[in-house]
Amino acid sequence: MKKSLPFSILSGLLLILAFPPFDHEILAWIAFVPLLLATRDSRHPFLLGYLFGFIFFSGTLFWLTNVTKIGFLLLILYLSLYPGIFAFLVAKCNFPARNFFAAGLWVLLEYIVSHLFTGFPWLLLGYSQYKNLRVIQISSIFGVYIISGLVVLINISLSQLLSRQKTRLKRKTPRVSIALSFLLLLLAFLFGVYQEVGVGVAVRTSESESSRIFLLKEADSPVTEFIRPSGLDKSSPYNFNDQLSIKVSIIQGNIPSLQRWEPISKEENVKIYLDLTKKAAKSKPELVVWPESAISTYLRLDEPIQKTLLNYHPHLFPPPSMGRTLEFSSPPPLRGRMEKGGELVKKKSFYLLAGSLDRRERKDYNSAFLISPQGEIEQSYDKVHLVPYGEYILGGKFPPLRRFVIKAAGFIPDFSPGKNYTIFSLPKGNFATLICFEDIFPELSRRFTKKGANFLVNITNDSWFGDSGASQHFAAAVLRAVENRRHLLRAANTGISGIVAPSGRILKKVEENGRALFVSGFLIEEIEPTSSLSFYTRFGDIPLALICLGLMTIPLITRKWSF
Repeated sequence: MKKSLPFSILSGLLLILAFPPFDHEILAWIAFVPLLLATRDSRHPFLLGYLFGFIFFSGTLFWLTNVTKIGFLLLILYLSLYPGIFAFLVAKCNFPARNFFAAGLWVLLEYIVSHLFTGFPWLLLGYSQYKNLRVIQISSIFGVYIISGLVVLINISLSQLLSRQKTRLKRKTPRVSIALSFLLLLLAFLFGVYQEVGVGVAVRTSESESSRIFLLKEADSPVTEFIRPSGLDKSSPYNFNDQLSIKVSIIQGNIPSLQRWEPISKEENVKIYLDLTKKAAKSKPELVVWPESAISTYLRLDEPIQKTLLNYHPHLFPPPSMGRTLEFSSPPPLRGRMEKGGELVKKKSFYLLAGSLDRRERKDYNSAFLISPQGEIEQSYDKVHLVPYGEYILGGKFPPLRRFVIKAAGFIPDFSPGKNYTIFSLPKGNFATLICFEDIFPELSRRFTKKGANFLVNITNDSWFGDSGASQHFAAAVLRAVENRRHLLRAANTGISGIVAPSGRILKKVEENGRALFVSGFLIEEIEPTSSLSFYTRFGDIPLALICLGLMTIPLITRKWSF
């Protein structure tokens, strides 16, 4: 046992380096090998796997101590159970094709951790490959879980190559399964090459600030998407119009977390975003995106903030036009006078998506509002998947638990989940908004896309997370873009804000001197909406689940367990 401990620790450290902010993704393909060698003949494989998980999760989730130290400890103690179970079952499998069984087992465990107790798919193994564009293209077929399975498959195969086999039969058979493992990796890689080079998933035709981005459109096959090198596939039935593109701007205010929620600072915070928006407006964007809770109050109920929004810069936020009125609790004062002939002051030409709080029927919501060029609230979305113990108390009806949360956090989180999956409508396309960590859940983005979102937007506030947490969060967003073949726009208060192409290529970030975190600024970019659906968007996790269940039946058929 003592001799095996360094191997388990080494595996944990290698896997830490594979994830952001270190981004040595190649290490993920060998990180499990020391652990697997150590558990091969160990009588305590679960403990070795648990130690591996404890090292890994401690080294990647340490930023949670900025929010809650007790929560951090409890979370890593829980998450470490999954690598422990994995190591135990794999060590007990005594059959040649254990690499395929292990890959299916890992995918199953990741799926459980993504859904049990509301789920926490923050560090799925596939996220470590978010910069490996040719590998992650296959997620448009089977989702991020297939990448996790491939990484484990190769790790097990490498460990088998390094392990001594006891019989001649066992020497021959693993060679077949090992060869198949690397063949599958090669096929996934070639699929990525075909997508990136052969037909392309996104091409840029200009390096200017407002360069035009061309999206891939789907052909007859639901698995692959095709595009001509010159631009959009004009024969595709999913095109809106070959001339339609949306110029977007993402604003990053870089407001410290404590300052965001100080009542005396709320108007100053909004002015910071208005100043940046005024600069971005010179490029004539059609959609401007502010982060989660950029308006750190109840937009519908806070009249001073209404006045600030409408009056601070009248060319950005003019009085509402005839027809619908603002959906505020009381009408805000009009700014400017109507000229002879009834013309209003010059209107802003863009829609604004901004995060704010909302209160209806004595319930609080974490929401996003779409404000039209006429200054009207067009639509709103209430966050559906809330953060346990951050926005609500899971099991809150249990009094001892409520007292514990109050003592640990110092407050009672009491937000209500939204009930509607809102699709925001623009003249040139539709989009969905994912608030905070909603973008780490593959099924949410998939559901929004199936409902008609032509691109995705994530608004978040990662200021508590530091460099590591914010970078890990951004990695998950990259996979959502690839899975659904959609542009993903991301606005984060302190970063990372940027735009991801349907290929997973990071097109642009809000940066200052090469740094994307804890800086203020904005970006301008053009995207084109698409309505085509990837194979994963259409069918979700069911195809891969069936494959994994098939792999999991191998030991039941062969009965090769060594308990």
